[in-house]
Amino acid sequence: MVTCRLWVFKKIYSFSLIESTRAKEITDEINNDYPVLHAFQNVNAIDIVKRGCSKGQGILKLEVLISDETAGIGDSYNDLEMFKVVDYSFTFKTSPQDIQQQTTFVVSSVKEAVAIVKEE
Repeated sequence: MVTCRLWVFKKIYSFSLIESTRAKEITDEINNDYPVLHAFQNVNAIDIVKRGCSKGQGILKLEVLISDETAGIGDSYNDLEMFKVVDYSFTFKTSPQDIQQQTTFVVSSVKEAVAIVKEE
């Protein structure tokens, strides 16, 4: 059985599902069938936004304003676009293995990530 919830706040939609494999299937279906939307899997949930909107795009806009290095920390598939554009990407030891493989650092805490950025 799959349970779904819809959160609506300023046109941000998210579905929570029971299992991550079903979340991936639905994410792929949304991305294939709805060209104006982009779905991002968040382990067993799906975040749906207007195509072209992602954490990565937000970071790129921020970099224009601050003209400085950036770091991002996340724990799921919806963070992959962010990992591609930041200077330092972090995830947690508890994150899925394929997420860990797509970051620069795997840490136990945000505090550990901050310490690494300060050292660099």
